[in-house]
Amino acid sequence: VIDGEPGTGKTELAREINHKAFDSGSLTVIDCRVLTVDNFEGYLFGEEGMIGFFDPASEPNSKGKLSLARGGSILFRNSQTLDKAIQSRISDVMNFEDERRRDGITPVITGWLFVGPSSWVNDAEFDIEPTFSNSIDGKTITAPPLSQRSDFQKVALAIIADVSPDHTLSPVALRILQEESWPGNLKQLRKTIQHAVAQASGKVIRQDI
Repeated sequence: VIDGEPGTGKTELAREINHKAFDSGSLTVIDCRVLTVDNFEGYLFGEEGMIGFFDPASEPNSKGKLSLARGGSILFRNSQTLDKAIQSRISDVMNFEDERRRDGITPVITGWLFVGPSSWVNDAEFDIEPTFSNSIDGKTITAPPLSQRSDFQKVALAIIADVSPDHTLSPVALRILQEESWPGNLKQLRKTIQHAVAQASGKVIRQDI
């Protein structure tokens, strides 16, 4: 489980965890906001639905996101928006994949990553199904606000390299940026750097940022 304030880079953190913890080259990303009680079965399980997914003898004509994720990891963004019925089915799949792994059946989904706002799993505002809560119970990693990151300057330099490889930030500009509070976190910093690049008269952005 990965939580944190909006714009703190939770998805990027999930990708890094997938690379380091699960040693998985593939990561299937699902935005839970597109899942409804009416469409989730076809989206996650394919045309044959849950029966086709859970039946070992089945050879479905079309595969849903879960089947396609086997051999890699799966990331659920905005997990707090999942309906309880969908939470329950995902819990069933997690248990099923664990059984397959114990039985030596491959491929399986190697990693499960659930991203949401701060403390979403334990917040009464979000309706979490008990079985699903138990299934995802374990390590929770919180993406820190940008203002609290010890690697702020490294992050800022990485963003400007992505925005414009021809530009960089001077030490003075980095210090000015680091002193800001950044309530919008990474998204706000990226917009600020994009604006600075657009207004820059030279390739080194200085104290006029």
